Amino acid sequence: MKLRAENLTRSIEGYRREVNRFLTRRVGCADTAADIFQSVAENLLRRDPDPPIKDVRAFLYRAVKNAAFNLQRSERTRAELNVLLAPIMEEWDERSPENIIESTENVQKVEQIIQSLPVLTRQIFIMYRLHGINQKDIAEQMGVSLSTVEKHVKKALSLRI
Repeated sequence: MKLRAENLTRSIEGYRREVNRFLTRRVGCADTAADIFQSVAENLLRRDPDPPIKDVRAFLYRAVKNAAFNLQRSERTRAELNVLLAPIMEEWDERSPENIIESTENVQKVEQIIQSLPVLTRQIFIMYRLHGINQKDIAEQMGVSLSTVEKHVKKALSLRI
């Protein structure tokens, strides 16, 4: 097992520069590319070694491509939300102190519920609900089965978040 992890680490490091160049062209920022690669590498090293990865290079390229796509989608969603929220934020400035306190309390309740979730459930829920990543991509990124992701999403949604 330890030998397999060492070989995998060596393989990942062997492809780091090549994959980072690919990612930099894809996302337009070397720092963002390095962050994506690091995250993918960490997830890859944490995943169950069975079944073993037959082609580490192909796996890395697929995983970083998916992660870059998810990042870009998340950034688009954030930009769209900012456009949608702009009028609401203008109204926010005109709201009464009572309404502001009530809204703040509601946000705090939701944050408490999310924080009370088990770590894996919380991570999956945030990726799914807040970042808009589909369940299949979450499973791939986290190195878990699709049914595991579905179970955790269902568990979080049952709390009416």
